[in-house]
Amino acid sequence: MATKFMTKSLILRSAALAAIVMLGSGQLASAAQVTFATWSTDQAIVHPTDFIFNNNGDGSGGIFATPHAIPVIFTYNANVIGGNLPNALKGPQAANVMITSGGQTSQPGTDNGITTTQPLNSFTTYTFTLVTPYFGKANLLTLTFGLGSNNNPAFTPSLTGGSGGTTAGLNGDNQLGASATNTRQFVSFTSDFLVWSVGSRESFSSSYTSINPDFELVGGGNPFIQTFDGAVGSGSFASDPNPSFTPEPSSLVMAGLGLIGMAGYGWNRRRRSRAAV
Repeated sequence: MATKFMTKSLILRSAALAAIVMLGSGQLASAAQVTFATWSTDQAIVHPTDFIFNNNGDGSGGIFATPHAIPVIFTYNANVIGGNLPNALKGPQAANVMITSGGQTSQPGTDNGITTTQPLNSFTTYTFTLVTPYFGKANLLTLTFGLGSNNNPAFTPSLTGGSGGTTAGLNGDNQLGASATNTRQFVSFTSDFLVWSVGSRESFSSSYTSINPDFELVGGGNPFIQTFDGAVGSGSFASDPNPSFTPEPSSLVMAGLGLIGMAGYGWNRRRRSRAAV
């Protein structure tokens, strides 16, 4: 019995020591993320300009945004979303996306001869909305990202592509190199239909093709990507734990009525019991 107790005590001490070492290093344990939604430009709809980078031309920066709502196909991965996702929200959804920026990026780009990188150091927001609202709600997903709390420009979310090419990618992860006290990147999701656990890991990945003119830097000592438009976009979103569906208003009303009915039944039953006594 004493040997078994000592073995158990040793295991607990080892586990506690490992936890202390992990906290001391400041590193958060990473977990596998699962893609819960995807999107792509709806190329069946004519749109002369899509995702653009607007270089202001004076060497001080530029803005990555959309000049208007861009038609896209947005799809929830119903197999991983918790709760009872309605059939109306399953499968490809006709939607629009708007990209807005809190200001121009002031961090110059870099080019090593193979890869061109343009940091986006202003907070950027992607908003995906249903063309036809569901129960009066339309926000399929809003993504906001930017530099994390440690304010290290080396980890600024950036448009990255082959030098002089026509494609680029843009990714973000709120636990990229994160610690218990700060984050290198800020990534946050909100939605009319989904909810995420507090402290969940959230990330996104997107790509842009048909960039015109080529993806390259212009300018002297502070170069930025030259103005481009007409790019076609696609991407995905992941989290850990998986998000859950938020019931539509009618379900909440029915649930509320059910609770009221149960409460009324219980009160009436107690009243009759007192009368019988």
